[in-house]
Amino acid sequence: MAAWGFDVLELPVEQPGDWEPVRTATVLGDLGLGASVCLVMPPGRELVAADAATVRATQDYLRGVLDAAAAVGAQAIAGPAYTSVGRTWRLSDAERTAAYAQLRENLAPVVEHAAQVGVRIGVEPLNRYETSLLNTIDQTLEALDGLPPEHIGLGLDTYHQNIEEQDPAAAIRRAAGRIVHAQVCANDRGAPGATTSTGPQSWMRCSSRDTAARCASSRSPRRTPPSPPRRRSGGRSPVARTHWRRRAWPSCADTPGQVPDVGRSTGPAVGTGRSGCTDRSRCRPSGPATHGARHTGVCHKDRMPGVSCST
Repeated sequence: MAAWGFDVLELPVEQPGDWEPVRTATVLGDLGLGASVCLVMPPGRELVAADAATVRATQDYLRGVLDAAAAVGAQAIAGPAYTSVGRTWRLSDAERTAAYAQLRENLAPVVEHAAQVGVRIGVEPLNRYETSLLNTIDQTLEALDGLPPEHIGLGLDTYHQNIEEQDPAAAIRRAAGRIVHAQVCANDRGAPGATTSTGPQSWMRCSSRDTAARCASSRSPRRTPPSPPRRRSGGRSPVARTHWRRRAWPSCADTPGQVPDVGRSTGPAVGTGRSGCTDRSRCRPSGPATHGARHTGVCHKDRMPGVSCST
């Protein structure tokens, strides 16, 4: 992964013990890679509208994720730290207010542990098909109101913002100072800039403002070049997602904040006077076997490490 031009790997903790944090930290250090950590909320992990034993077990799980993140040097964990993904139910305004109060109460001891280990928590709003509790940035800000912002904030995924926010860029600005981590993608979870609704103009508008919003220190693509194949036994590979290097969006735009077009049309990249291959069918990752890699950027050989043009 380092040879492909990545700086950071995002490691999921589905079950404590899936991977050994100390050993992982050693391997990452030897490769010059950093880490971020994402939490996973399958059925049975609940902090709202659940029995006391389930809440305690979920809190213990989240503490374990924080410990793993601290061991690998990650600055934050991120994910839907409130209910299991796919749990939906109807909430009146009063019920929603009560659920948010319960969430704050049950998150508080986890936040205390986060402060002790020096890792922040990013709570991720999901689209309406995956949760009823936190769908928008404003709802998440309301739910977290009163918890210390230095230890807990928002983990954003632009896939969900594209579904739920009328104006994603404006919503992100309203979260200024509270964004812990961000995952970015096109509206189909493809490469940023590859689709109309998240093309160059949308990304220019959003990226030019994320500094003011104090967006996350690193961005993670939601669809990635391939990780090693899953093991046949013992669960999945610990590497589920990866981070682009900051220079992996080529700094070839004439306008600050503008990103290249990675659509299917051929021709020069946006903002450049250079000939660039933007036709994904003509581009391929170079180097080792790719296991079905997707093209994830404009393939200027001198600007995009690990990607070459076939013409």
